[in-house]
Amino acid sequence: IHIDEHNKYINNIINLENINITNDCVVNIVKISEGDMRKSINILQSLFLINSNNMITTENLYQTIGYLEPEKSLEMMNYLFEDKSLNEIYDTVLKFKEENNLSINDIIKELSNFLLKSNNISTSKLIKIFNKLAQIEVYLTNNVNQDIQLCAIISSLK
Repeated sequence: IHIDEHNKYINNIINLENINITNDCVVNIVKISEGDMRKSINILQSLFLINSNNMITTENLYQTIGYLEPEKSLEMMNYLFEDKSLNEIYDTVLKFKEENNLSINDIIKELSNFLLKSNNISTSKLIKIFNKLAQIEVYLTNNVNQDIQLCAIISSLK
């Protein structure tokens, strides 16, 4: 669904249900839903059930759906691309992963989105990184060691 119609429909639900929600949160719901109206409605319903009498904010949104806030995602990308030893980066990212209740798949998704928006990495380097990330995703389906896969993600960027 087109973003304008998506916004219009979600805002109509918000008005009809008298939901207290920030405009920024609505924008983020639509963005996260990637054109999927059912996903937007489900997110909105979850937020409303959890925060029925309070103002729903972007912070509530990210806590409820388990996604990283954009600032935290950028913070994690900075960790991944630091010019430090593999051990130092691994320790930092592992701590970040645990503090934010992330899976390896979450890290791959965030990294992929970041890489697709990046203008600082050559096409050939991006191809190599994405091939390695695809391999890691396949390995993850086989119940492999998560720590090794995290190291593989970090090393794919070097």
